Amino acid sequence: MFPVILDCLKAPLSVHLLVTSRCNLDCESCYYRHADAEIPFSKVRSLFEEWRACGVRSVALGGGEPLLHPHIEGIVELGKRMGFYIAITTNGTVLKDIHPDRLHISYDEIHPTSRKAVERAIQHYKGRAGKIGINHVVRSVEGVSELEEFNVDTITLLLEKPESRFNNWEKLSQMKFSKQVWYDACLSKLFSSVKCWQGVTSMSINPSLEASICSNIKHAVPYTRLTETWRKIKGLVSTHQCKLLQNKTVSGSSLRAETFRQGTSSHA
Repeated sequence: MFPVILDCLKAPLSVHLLVTSRCNLDCESCYYRHADAEIPFSKVRSLFEEWRACGVRSVALGGGEPLLHPHIEGIVELGKRMGFYIAITTNGTVLKDIHPDRLHISYDEIHPTSRKAVERAIQHYKGRAGKIGINHVVRSVEGVSELEEFNVDTITLLLEKPESRFNNWEKLSQMKFSKQVWYDACLSKLFSSVKCWQGVTSMSINPSLEASICSNIKHAVPYTRLTETWRKIKGLVSTHQCKLLQNKTVSGSSLRAETFRQGTSSHA
């Protein structure tokens, strides 16, 4: 009964909002590049007001590097004041006086952020963000093992898009962690074949104000009003065949996929 109710939602519970396409890094394999665009603070305010009226519960802020948005402090403050659970993902090289409910720092073989910079960011946001986590695009077992050494609340593992270079899934499934580990929607489906809830409970909006099922799907529709756009997104879900996981299986895996509270994990 619960999944049926979720399928009938009039609006998403969570929105992944990419507030800017600007980034101070130039990652060669970045999957999240957009046309040069940034959502003005006044537009963010009007979106938040609409979403609150429609029952949206959480907003995950991403980019580009969202902390390069000139009004990111005001966006985070406004979102929390309106009652949203605010999460933000950063590459860890930009430090701001923001106070989100959750902050994720990207650290892996794709982002050229040094370990020293990540540790500095963790120290800076301790006491500012409610919870702090590491986002890690999986490329090697060694890279995943290193994450245990960081003083964070959670580790979120993500599948590399559009094609994963990692193939030692059985080894990954056998790893033990002392910290809480979450998996993005793609890895959750890869390991456990659970239903993907992107486009069912959440949606993504890029800096050009185009909406998609999730930030991993390039097919988008212009954002108009939330309920109208949500109907179009749900229509895309019924016809779209996700190609990210084709020909990928993990046999005999005992890894249990956790549900990411904010919906789609964002990359910065």
